[in-house]
Amino acid sequence: MARSAIGRLYEREVMTRLLDHAMRGVDDVRAEIVGPLTGRVLEIGFGTGATLAFYGAGVTELVAVEPASELAALARRRLADSGRAHQLIEARATRPLPLDPESFDAVVVAFVLCSVERTAELLAAARRRRRPGAPLVLAAPV
Repeated sequence: MARSAIGRLYEREVMTRLLDHAMRGVDDVRAEIVGPLTGRVLEIGFGTGATLAFYGAGVTELVAVEPASELAALARRRLADSGRAHQLIEARATRPLPLDPESFDAVVVAFVLCSVERTAELLAAARRRRRPGAPLVLAAPV
């Protein structure tokens, strides 16, 4: 469905700022859940890239999935500025993703499940991408 110019403006100018500001309260949680991760990591629902600053040096590649184009645009700039090996996929995780099964050392789904309509499908997609025994890291506001 095509979004209106007002919808795109809202997403770009209001939503990105609201997300960045409102979610600062969970920075300690972000650091705790992603800081220890290593290897190739998939983050579903990357948003503006707020989690990016908390990934440790042990992450060799970060693959981010974000469906909202305006959020993805900001995330893309942040990823480029980070100097970290990365890929940004602008798509919904409940649709087929161009990612091999069992190809990630960890999958992160942080603070996005409240905005997902098909939670079971998203979590199934996340599980399929993990290597056997790799963590599926979930975080949600309480």
